[in-house]
Amino acid sequence: MKKLLPLLVVGTLILSGFGVTATSIWNKNSFNIDEKNSGNIDTLGDELDQYQTGQNWFSPVGVFPLVPNVNYSVAQSFVPQKKFITGVQLYIDKNSTTTYPYILAIREELTGENLAVSTIDPEDVVTENYSWIDFDFNYLPLTVNQTYYLVSYTANVTDNFYTWGANLSNPYPNGTASVSIDDGKTWSSDPNLDMCFKTYGRDDAPDLETEFKGGIGLSLVINNVGDGDATGVKFSLSVTGGVLGFINESADGMIISIPVGETFTYDMPLMGLGSIDIVATVEDVTVTGSGFVFLFFVIVR
Repeated sequence: MKKLLPLLVVGTLILSGFGVTATSIWNKNSFNIDEKNSGNIDTLGDELDQYQTGQNWFSPVGVFPLVPNVNYSVAQSFVPQKKFITGVQLYIDKNSTTTYPYILAIREELTGENLAVSTIDPEDVVTENYSWIDFDFNYLPLTVNQTYYLVSYTANVTDNFYTWGANLSNPYPNGTASVSIDDGKTWSSDPNLDMCFKTYGRDDAPDLETEFKGGIGLSLVINNVGDGDATGVKFSLSVTGGVLGFINESADGMIISIPVGETFTYDMPLMGLGSIDIVATVEDVTVTGSGFVFLFFVIVR
């Protein structure tokens, strides 16, 4: 508990002062999710699982000027009821001097290895005004009813800090907050302190298979062969080559939904002559291929 005292002092000072087919939206060469849904995880089909949303306190994450030479790392334990975690929202803000990303990891133990990591750039966090910020975890499998930890940290650089909203009245019964002042080597927990967080998950998961098809232009085909709908699927496609390297086309974006057993197809028109290299990335998986272009016709090898 002694290691949490600087946190409480800091808090006092601050609070006293201050369908059947895949759907998409098309815009030039990119597919984009509708702006009104941006930053709102549950609109993409994921389900709210664990949460604590009441704030009457906070913790710094990073190097807080009122407690010099200390780099705060902060964690919140939780017990999932979904088999896959797809995203997390944290109630955070930043200082105007913050220049390094906010890092959120999921761990089985506070001092254990990261199971997955998601980062947010400082420009994506509001300065000195709390808001819910999204962190993507792309169907990380978890064991239901097992304790896990949301671990937040950032670079150990002077005046580089965020603050994470918290509650001092123990509102979340399935976990508690912990604080480290030595870059995560040791931790101190307070059973009455819970951070503001939301976890989102699913009990089923998509399984995406990617292939290329030729014809009039090139087609990127994404098949969902899993047991859950794929939502918010990020993809990119690039084609280079041809005589004198004149073929150089690319596209990227987000597919709102690919239901179970359905297929999404993106058609890229090509014009030229000669061999081509094809690279597609769907979520975190990259697939490569090659082919030949004759005028408008594409042969995939």
